[in-house]
Amino acid sequence: MDAAALDHRHRTYDGWIPPTVATLLHEHGHHGVLREAAARGDWFCARRLGEAATSEYGLDGQATALALMQPFAATGWWPAVSTVAGLLTDRERVDEAIALPRPLADTGHRYALRDLARLLARQGHLDQIVALLGPRAADLLLAEELVELAAGHGRDKGVVGPPRIDQDAAE
Repeated sequence: MDAAALDHRHRTYDGWIPPTVATLLHEHGHHGVLREAAARGDWFCARRLGEAATSEYGLDGQATALALMQPFAATGWWPAVSTVAGLLTDRERVDEAIALPRPLADTGHRYALRDLARLLARQGHLDQIVALLGPRAADLLLAEELVELAAGHGRDKGVVGPPRIDQDAAE
């Protein structure tokens, strides 16, 4: 299992049970079918089982969900990385959650950058957030995230940067 294959299957359902069918299988008690498909690498089935475990058993269910989804996250595939980081954060395991999106953020993956910044904010690491998102402020998503995370911390001038001169107003 690798990230490219997971991404292809996620888009095409190639070899996977579609999410709607996985939900119906769960609702009708066909958990064995879901477990078998998840063991063969079906993300939709693993995610459905994980969601069910979390909603039915709370924190104990989150341990089951993590066990089901971590093999997918280990590939660096974003949907799994994001999901597992969220589960870890829910369990107050923020340091572990931070480690998951970091490799993708290091490659410039914008959603990994955004989520990593949010996780760093939970721990009060404003300097790291500014260093992470500041150079990428040309990306509106990341610029908005930077402004939102830095708000109220007395760093507005450093985050906003020097004033820009509007060419039309200057003439």
